[in-house]
Amino acid sequence: MTPLTSLRTTGLAALLLVPLAVPASAQSSCGAEATVRTGETLADLAARCDVTMAEINDANPGLTAEDAAPGTVVNLPATLGGGGWMDRARGALDRAGEEIQGAAERAGQSVQDYLDENPELKSDLQSFGSRVGLPGVEAPAAAGPNMLVDPATVAADGTVTISASGLPGQTEVEIGAGPPEAEYKVIQTATTDSDGTLSETVTLPSWASADDSVVFVLETPRFRLTSDPVTVEKP
Repeated sequence: MTPLTSLRTTGLAALLLVPLAVPASAQSSCGAEATVRTGETLADLAARCDVTMAEINDANPGLTAEDAAPGTVVNLPATLGGGGWMDRARGALDRAGEEIQGAAERAGQSVQDYLDENPELKSDLQSFGSRVGLPGVEAPAAAGPNMLVDPATVAADGTVTISASGLPGQTEVEIGAGPPEAEYKVIQTATTDSDGTLSETVTLPSWASADDSVVFVLETPRFRLTSDPVTVEKP
């Protein structure tokens, strides 16, 4: 297994692996949750636990004063005070970093190598970093996995070529077909190459007739791609 000290990370991946400390003074005086006491209102609980009603509402979607009977457990924000949403964002980044690092360790890889072998995850991280303007994070060349079906109009019983990129390398992919906005059926399988690309020639389903539209689907346990509709031309 790759030692943690030798993990190679860049850009957002590196940021995710840096602990983002939250000041101790920003913790709720009641911890992560509190129980409504007899005769106590939500406002009373908020005052007792040094939180605001807005923070209680954020941590308990749909909870109303009428719902807060004695014995009701109320979630409290994990971080309070000056941090607010920023501390919650830090917590989310910490958790994401831990998940990615843990997955890389289980695979016996560095974080960078793990991301290279999971291009859809890497693309998501790059897209996020680019959107928020993190330094050192360039916009991805492509917005994650994508597919193209050619031609867009084809004769009944004709064939189309399905091309895809940005997929996991050396992964089996199910190829399905069906009407738009309806269930599809798997018609064949294929395997991506080491670069995560795919090119397959597929015959139109037998049910497809003139003026019908057909969409093609690529699916693995981790993602699904759906093509633009292909039109079946008249004889």
